[in-house]
Amino acid sequence: MRVIFLDIDGVLNADDDFGGKSKPNPYVSTDYGGRFCGIGKSHVRELKKIVDKTGAKIVLVSSWKNDYEDYLRHGYYNRVGKYLHNKLRALGLEIYDNTARYDLSNGSNRGYEITKWLEEHPEVNNWVVLDDEKFSDYDFLKITDHLIQISPKLGLWQLPALQAVYKLTGYKDPWLESHEKWAKFCSDLTSITFPEIIEKEPVIVKPSINTRRKK
Repeated sequence: MRVIFLDIDGVLNADDDFGGKSKPNPYVSTDYGGRFCGIGKSHVRELKKIVDKTGAKIVLVSSWKNDYEDYLRHGYYNRVGKYLHNKLRALGLEIYDNTARYDLSNGSNRGYEITKWLEEHPEVNNWVVLDDEKFSDYDFLKITDHLIQISPKLGLWQLPALQAVYKLTGYKDPWLESHEKWAKFCSDLTSITFPEIIEKEPVIVKPSINTRRKK
């Protein structure tokens, strides 16, 4: 079984999906900046492409899982959980499960939550983490190699989606291969060092004047 450990903020929404305090959406939660955030349909479409190409199950690791769990238990009483459920279901996506909440310090135990879930599901043979952050325990628990770190300014888009498919299946899309070659070319180009040009004082050669008279 293949699994996508899914974060929400910075992955299924980006800077353009955040609204100001004056126009709150009652069906969404707030981030630490006090802004109200939604879920962008274009990001969900990219998630759908990953699932369609890999058959992976979605396991929620985001703090949104608390609202989602509450929604499953109490239904419409949790509007945030219902909002998440409906946004995914509109494109045919379902959340398979979520990690248990051991995190009491704003994400520092997220890697442990993922590791614990994997220990309880030995049937998993490949997995990725879609997250906009690299948490402090990811290196120690050897999660970093499975991480597709997404820019919160962009959210999930074509490039990280194709990278996730590659990590899950080993298939490298031609577009991804071309992008990697172009990125390497740009990196090599910026690393070129040119020889230092040393400016020297010009040498002035004075012509010799023959003052001797011809006889």
